[in-house]
Amino acid sequence: MNKKYQVLRCGRLYDGVTQEWKSGQSILVEDHLIAEVDSEVSVPEGADIIDLSDCQVTPGMIDAHMHMDYFDWHTVREEVYTQSEEAKTLAIARCAEKALCRGFTTVRHVGGITSNGYGVLDVKRAIEQGYFPGSRIVAAPMFLCSAGSHGDLSQGFARNPLLSQKLQQERLTLGAGKDYFVNAVREQVKYGSDFLKIMATGGFFTPYDTPIQQQLNDEELKAIMDTAHALGKTVTAHVYTNELMQKLIAFGIDGMEHGSLMNRETAQLIEEKGLYLVLPSIKLEELTATCFRVMSSTSTFPLSKGHACTRTFKLPRFSKVSGCCTSTALSAGCTTNTPRTNKFKGKRRSIRSTDMSIPVASDAIAVACFRIKFCTGGT
Repeated sequence: MNKKYQVLRCGRLYDGVTQEWKSGQSILVEDHLIAEVDSEVSVPEGADIIDLSDCQVTPGMIDAHMHMDYFDWHTVREEVYTQSEEAKTLAIARCAEKALCRGFTTVRHVGGITSNGYGVLDVKRAIEQGYFPGSRIVAAPMFLCSAGSHGDLSQGFARNPLLSQKLQQERLTLGAGKDYFVNAVREQVKYGSDFLKIMATGGFFTPYDTPIQQQLNDEELKAIMDTAHALGKTVTAHVYTNELMQKLIAFGIDGMEHGSLMNRETAQLIEEKGLYLVLPSIKLEELTATCFRVMSSTSTFPLSKGHACTRTFKLPRFSKVSGCCTSTALSAGCTTNTPRTNKFKGKRRSIRSTDMSIPVASDAIAVACFRIKFCTGGT
C-alpha cells in the first residue's frame, strides 16, 4: 500500500520540547506518524502541502477532568432524569467529537453526572476502532459514593423521601460498607473502567452536602484503594479539604481532583509522593503562577518523530477563545463548561473559559492549528 505524506508549513510552532515558540518550522507526516520536525524537512513526491503559515501549531491538548454525558450544562440537572441512557451515550459521542475539533486529542471522563451506565466505554471503543472521529477517552464510568453525598443526585428530591430513595437506587455504585465497595471496584474493573473515582467530600453542585464533609469512612476509602491497586488500577478522589487530602495520601491515593482548600504542606506532600492533582476550575493566571510549581513532576508530551498524528485541523476565528492552554505545559487543557471573563494587564481581553486541567496520560500526539483573535473590549 502506498504511503500518504503531508507536509505542514507552520506559522509558529510549540513542540512541547522547549518553551520557545519557533518560526519557520515544518512537520512531515507519514501516514499517521510524525516523521520529521525541523526548519527543513524532506518533501516526498506526491506529498500534500498544508499551509499553516497564519496559525499557531501545537501538539494535541489533554483535558484531564471532563463529565461528557450531557448535551447542555445549563440543563444538566434535568438531563439526569429526563434523558435515556441511550441519549446520554449520544451526548458523550458528541462531546468527544467536539473536543477533538477544539484541539483536545485526549479527554479524561471522571464519572458520569447524568448517566448510570457504561455508554462512555462503548464510545471509547468505537473511537479506538475508527468508526467515528473523537478524542481518545480515558474513563471511569461511575464514581463510588455514599447516600447523601456529592455523587447522590437524588439529593434534589430529598424533601420527598420516597421519590429520593427510588432515584438513589439508580446509582449503581452508591452504597455503604467495606465489602460493598470492594465488590464495586471489582465490578468497575470487570466492565472496563480505566481508573476508579471516589467522591470523598461534598461539593458545590449538590444542595445538602458541603465541601468539608468526609463522605466515605476510613475503612471504605482504604478498601477501595487496596482493591483497585491489587487489580492494577489507579484511584482518584473528588476532594477539597486539607485534612482529607493528607489522609488519602497516607492511604495510597494515586491522584486527586480539585484540592481547593489545601495548604502548602499538602502541596509539598503531593510533589514529594509524585502524585497528580487535577484543578478543573482555576483562573489562568493562578494556574501559571502557582499550580505548575505543585505539579513540577508533570510531564509534557513532545511533538517529535514517531508520535501519532491523528488529525490536523484549523480552528475557526473567534471573537472569544473557546479553547486555551498555557505555554508551561502544552498538554494542559481547558473545558468550556463555565464561561467567565478574564482581565489581563493592559487591554481587556475576553477569554471564553479558563477552566484548566493537568494531564495524566497520553500515548499519541495530534497537531492543533490555532487561529486565535482576542477581543479588545466587551465581556
